[in-house]
Amino acid sequence: PMRCPVPSESSSAGAAPRSSPWWIECSETVGVDQVLDLAAPSARHLVQLAPGRLILRLWRLEGPGLEVHGGASNLPLRAVGITPPRGSSTASFLLEAPGRCTMHGHEVKPGDVLLWPAGLAYDGIAPAGHRWATVILPDRVARSLGRMDSGEVAKLPIASLMVARMTGARELFDAMGAWRDAEITDLDPSVYEPLRDHCYDLLRHVFQQARPAVEAERATRSALRVIRAVEDLWLSQLDRKTKLEDAAGAAQVSPRTVESAFSRILGMPPFRYLETLRAHALFLELRRTGPDAPATVVEGERRCGVAHPSRFASRYRSIFGELPSETLHRVRTDPER
Repeated sequence: PMRCPVPSESSSAGAAPRSSPWWIECSETVGVDQVLDLAAPSARHLVQLAPGRLILRLWRLEGPGLEVHGGASNLPLRAVGITPPRGSSTASFLLEAPGRCTMHGHEVKPGDVLLWPAGLAYDGIAPAGHRWATVILPDRVARSLGRMDSGEVAKLPIASLMVARMTGARELFDAMGAWRDAEITDLDPSVYEPLRDHCYDLLRHVFQQARPAVEAERATRSALRVIRAVEDLWLSQLDRKTKLEDAAGAAQVSPRTVESAFSRILGMPPFRYLETLRAHALFLELRRTGPDAPATVVEGERRCGVAHPSRFASRYRSIFGELPSETLHRVRTDPER
């Protein structure tokens, strides 16, 4: 689950102390590196599946006994990772998804609420324009509402809300102040404490309705297994040249099956996805600082296995909105950016 950054006095010099225990922060995050920072440490990697500058509109509401994060993405994303130990008290509402959204190959639709057990390996794909809200509860509150203990759940639990309930959920998050312009605002407790209680009532219903997700169909499960095996191989040796036969050998299937799996799950050929992985790896490599950071773009490209720099630069720019040389120059001249 994506979380907004915590505001601090260091982020706004001379900031006055909070005048209310309730506050909301709305912000915009640009670039896959900044989004990865928000998803850390649970996200193993995050891949944007279409070219363009990744922009997330985010909001965070916090007060006694309740913390809610929400967001909207302008691009389709794939996220792979493991939920943190405290994830058993976290519920994510899929508010909008103008396209196919999956988790472990299982289709997730607007109106579904995902309950995140601790230590759950996840692999999800969401379309451009998807909106979500994630509620994080203290353990004592979650227990009082009847949430499942993570140790009792082998798979991701999902609750599917009726239309009226989901409409109420959207209205609740809107009433909390979601989707405002970027700012941090103190809120009137007399207004937001009833909204917290309303959220508790909604979550009590969610915990009662949640059931382990139904397994994806066999062909989808098989395709996911192939992609994970191939992706693991590629990520372990991005600096090397590879052939489709190598990928097929890692997954113990035929080259045609590899192509079919990538088309089915990711909607692109295998080597286009490999090029996307290399672009993400180079972006993060050029953003690094320290003694082992690449001194030049050429060095970064060598580490990431870029074979045709001029052609690759065009793909890189389509994803990140700048050339590799511009990324390196920006970081070296202003490490905070």
